[in-house]
This record gives sequence, structure tokens and C-alpha cells, in this order.
Amino acid sequence: LKLTTEAKEFIIDNSYDEFYGARPIKRYVSHNIETLLANSIVNGTIKPNSKLVIDVKNDEFTIN
Repeated sequence: LKLTTEAKEFIIDNSYDEFYGARPIKRYVSHNIETLLANSIVNGTIKPNSKLVIDVKNDEFTIN
């Protein structure tokens, strides 16, 4: 699993909080990236041993 630079920047821009620092990033990744991956596995769109790239298009995460 790899994240593009754009995906990493999108995560930081949407999850960093000046008061809490980087702590909200973990919840954001869990809620958005892990959920996207889990749904794709359940739907059968991800095959075993696949190499995945997470990207952002139109303010949404995509799996390539």
C-alpha cells in the first residue's frame, strides 16, 4: 500500500488540528482510508497480494 504525495497532503490538510496537533490524523486515516480499503475488500474489488496506491481525485480518496 502506497499513498501518493497528493493523498498525504490531503490527509494533513483535512485532519491536522492546531490545538490537538497530529493526533486527529490517526482517526482520520482510520475513518477514511481503512474504511475505503475494507469496503473494497468486502466488495471483491481488491484481490489478494494486490499492490495498491491511494490517491485523491475530486476531494475523494481513490484506489489504483
